Amino acid sequence: MQLKSGGANAVGTGMFMEGIEQNPVIYDLQFELLTSSKQIDYSEWLDDYIKRRYGKYSETLRKAWDILLETCYSDNGYEENEVGSALAARPQLMPIRTGPCCFTKVYYDTALFEKAAMLFLSVSDEFECSDGYQYDLCDIFRQVLSNRFYNNQLKFSKAYDKKDFSLLKALSAEQLDILEDLDNLLSSRSEFSLSRWIGDSHRLAQSDTEKKYFDLNARVLITQWGDINGENILYDYSWREWSGLIKEYYAVRWKMFYDEAISQLEKGSRIDVLCTSDFNKRKDYVKTSFGKTLFEFEKQWLKEYKEYPYPVDSDAVPKAKALARKWEIDK
Repeated sequence: MQLKSGGANAVGTGMFMEGIEQNPVIYDLQFELLTSSKQIDYSEWLDDYIKRRYGKYSETLRKAWDILLETCYSDNGYEENEVGSALAARPQLMPIRTGPCCFTKVYYDTALFEKAAMLFLSVSDEFECSDGYQYDLCDIFRQVLSNRFYNNQLKFSKAYDKKDFSLLKALSAEQLDILEDLDNLLSSRSEFSLSRWIGDSHRLAQSDTEKKYFDLNARVLITQWGDINGENILYDYSWREWSGLIKEYYAVRWKMFYDEAISQLEKGSRIDVLCTSDFNKRKDYVKTSFGKTLFEFEKQWLKEYKEYPYPVDSDAVPKAKALARKWEIDK
């Protein structure tokens, strides 16, 4: 608006979204920023957003959102494109990067974030009929479990150095349990389901041959992204914490890693796996014995054509309550 009023040759603005269907609050605010003729009061805007998103205003939800702003939506430590996921990274003792452009490190207080999750869950009786509430509840508890996985992996790495076998086995079992629970939670929303992504690709096809081709491309986009036969530094560029993808792909990779890592340590050695923050060295992951084995699984999954039942949204509240009890969230 300042450019236009100042006489600059500006007629409009827009956004070029590379990845969508996540963080709806960001897009809601961005589009308002594009069209607003005055300065936006973000506190007032958030109050209005809560009304629009959930059907009415709630002090409890506002308190939850204030914590979200202090934690996952804070820019402390983060830069553009740098928010990654440890569970979606190729397994390492402690992954540094997920894709080539994002890091796994969590810069905010994860215990404080869990307080927001429990505040959100505490008003479920009042808001469970709101689709926006259902989506956000599922998404917030997704992040809770993702953070738990990240924190546990830090513990696993330290226990590995100390050769604490009992702790390593307990942590690896817990990590796989987290992934199973996370996959089950995310099945509550079609937006977080691999089956919708694959199903939509199939619907575009005009023949069985084309359907298989689209299936392969849909799988490559969210996993390898780049060359699946040669050197590739772009793998996991488009990572997704999705139901189905976690169960079939990420959890399998991590189980392979835990089994091999503990087995090697029991033999008096250490697992040989690349762990680097260097963008260009990512291609070397598949040059180790374990990396080669993992890559063979990944390529096999890419070519594993399946037709899934199309997902239907279900109530995320019972699953979130069960997770809060099981994992003692905010205790």
